Amino acid sequence: DKEAVESEITMRLRGKLQGTEVKCRHGAPFVMQQLELVSVRTARSAVVLSDSNRSPDEADKDALRIVLCLRAMEIAAHGSPAQVDAMDPGGASPSRVSHILAGTRRGKLSLLPQDTRPGVAQKPHVVVEMRDIDNEALLKALAPWAEAVVTHDFIGRLLVKTALERRVADVFCSMFGFKDSEFYREKWPALVGKTFAEIPFMFDDAVVLGMQTARGEIILCPDTTETYMEGDELIVLAEDNDSYQPRVDLAPAVGYEPGPVPAELRGRPAASRVLICGWRRDIADMVEELECICQPHSEVHILAPLAVEERGVRMREKGRDILSRLSNLSLMHHVGDPLARSDLGALSLEDFNTVLVVCDEEQEPDGIVADGRTMATCLLIKDIVAKRDGRGPGPQIICEMLDSRSEELMRTTQLADIIMSKKVCAGVISMIEEDQGVASLLRLLLSPTGFQVSLMSPARYFGSRPKSAEPRRGAPTLTVDTGATRAEARSFWELTARARDRGEVALGYIQQGALVLNPPNKGKPVLLAPSRGDVVIVLQPPRSGGGTCSMVSLDAASSDRG
Repeated sequence: DKEAVESEITMRLRGKLQGTEVKCRHGAPFVMQQLELVSVRTARSAVVLSDSNRSPDEADKDALRIVLCLRAMEIAAHGSPAQVDAMDPGGASPSRVSHILAGTRRGKLSLLPQDTRPGVAQKPHVVVEMRDIDNEALLKALAPWAEAVVTHDFIGRLLVKTALERRVADVFCSMFGFKDSEFYREKWPALVGKTFAEIPFMFDDAVVLGMQTARGEIILCPDTTETYMEGDELIVLAEDNDSYQPRVDLAPAVGYEPGPVPAELRGRPAASRVLICGWRRDIADMVEELECICQPHSEVHILAPLAVEERGVRMREKGRDILSRLSNLSLMHHVGDPLARSDLGALSLEDFNTVLVVCDEEQEPDGIVADGRTMATCLLIKDIVAKRDGRGPGPQIICEMLDSRSEELMRTTQLADIIMSKKVCAGVISMIEEDQGVASLLRLLLSPTGFQVSLMSPARYFGSRPKSAEPRRGAPTLTVDTGATRAEARSFWELTARARDRGEVALGYIQQGALVLNPPNKGKPVLLAPSRGDVVIVLQPPRSGGGTCSMVSLDAASSDRG
């Protein structure tokens, strides 16, 4: 219903479009003639959304059919499949500035056509939302130039990635939500020949994560000797793609004596106990990723109504053999209802580090119902733990929420850390639609054996007073007595330098409960006190490797880096 879609867009986006023009057209996106009516071939990009009213396999088949139509239209225009596959996706032409959203999604619009100005002979950059990771290979076989976003798998990875540390979920949701700062790539000729000992200090309004080389290699947390060369693209965390510029005269000289690592930070990480309440379709993949990030002798417990025998069958579907490869953790099954106090009470909830409350497979189509069950489970866990006085502070609770209308309620009541799965996925799809190269970066960040976004104590970086020069051209240092300890306020520039010396990138901090990514006024001293729970947000290289990790893109050039 075109009128209903337009009404909903007006209601939800009133005052937020900032000059963007949205036009709705009714039609079937898998019919070539109707795609021609909205001039899909002159669009800069096309986004194929999944139909949430259909099963994952059916929705993915519909998405593949739409991509097949897009491919057929390009073949008809350019002559052969080989020519189409060789063409660059997207276009630099100013005329290719608009987008198509094809497909249906509950609460989303049906079709957004673009303007009809004539474009150049390039196929649109295509981003496809898929719901089963096993169907991703089919898309790549059909259209190697299309970028798949497997939303269910993405949220599963995000839940696992945030399972062992409080507030990490908020950090990822902020980066993926187009609310504060997000990822951008850009070429800066003025930086050619400069090293990463100085480049991070040339951006007042961005945090430098690394670069993508001219041949497609992504390097994060680069060594200070790494040199920026012609054709390289800088990867940053910034508020917008036009909100930052390099200032080659800005780089401050940060002099300090790092000092030893405080003794209390030298211990080995402890084993973890994680409880998963509910049953997701990809729970076997979640267990496999927990195996990668947990320490030896860890435990993962699953509480769900599904019988243990049926769980084994589902976890071995499509040739998977995850259970036989577990070495770091033990998998414990509990048959019960996460909404039943007796079933939850039978578990020693206070002994778990983390409880993941996930959306049950059967409840996925109805977000409001699923969110209601999730809230009830969180309330029960909180109540059970609160009534067991003296038996521990209780676990960290992270829950998956589907409907955006549930977000304000959960954040106000602070029942749990939340991941708004549909909202986060919408942000990720938009980010990849804007820059296809961001997809490789996100894969690196969400890989269980890849880079880690961690929350560290400020004492890790400010454990000793500097003996030499003051940070950033004599910026003042403020010492404050917080009661239990004396804490020093330092500039974000010095924090960046101290993190760099550990092979890390400082992304921001949490100060008195407030999350700050890509801080403004980086030369201003900021007080971060461990005694009140303040932490530093850093990007760390893989635990098993050195300071960098690389990935070569599918479209990597063959030129060598000299």
